[in-house]
Amino acid sequence: MSSFDGESNFRNVVNSLDRENRGDYKGLNVVLPRNEPAMDNTSRMDELRQLVYLNPQMIQECEETIYALLIASFYFELNTSLSPMPGNRMRCLGTIRCRLPGGVMVRLVERIHPSRLSFATHSKALGYYFGERNLSCRRYRKSVEFTVRDLDQLTSIYATSAKRPRRKTSAFLQTMQWFIDRQHLDAPSKS
Repeated sequence: MSSFDGESNFRNVVNSLDRENRGDYKGLNVVLPRNEPAMDNTSRMDELRQLVYLNPQMIQECEETIYALLIASFYFELNTSLSPMPGNRMRCLGTIRCRLPGGVMVRLVERIHPSRLSFATHSKALGYYFGERNLSCRRYRKSVEFTVRDLDQLTSIYATSAKRPRRKTSAFLQTMQWFIDRQHLDAPSKS
């Protein structure tokens, strides 16, 4: 039965993470008014479902979890190798994309995040999410530009807003070298 104790297993996972990444993990729990049902007891499913539906805190936690999953569906694609700039900086030209189909993503953002959503790095605003205006062939696509000191600087792109906590988009914290390697941007061109 100890293997079914999701709470202690979840705590062990979260405690093994560094402080910055702990906020990216969420456990959803309800307090049971009486003993927990056996794993094969289907007669109490309605009761358990009602515990979730009637608990305002659980509804809020579910919305926060859906928001976190939505933000994690956004990812960054580096468009070209980095360009050197004055002051020993490197210019990153890329695109924020989304794994979800455009229409689904737009409806979800409007439903769970009615205030303005924007993207940013640690040091620079990258612009607002504009929903349907950023759809191309029914997929989300937002061009962004920012600088890094070198290819090995750890960088992150966040979704930010006034009403929700800042959240990292997928695949971050990473270096631009990581993106170059994954996308094979330094591969020799065929002549």
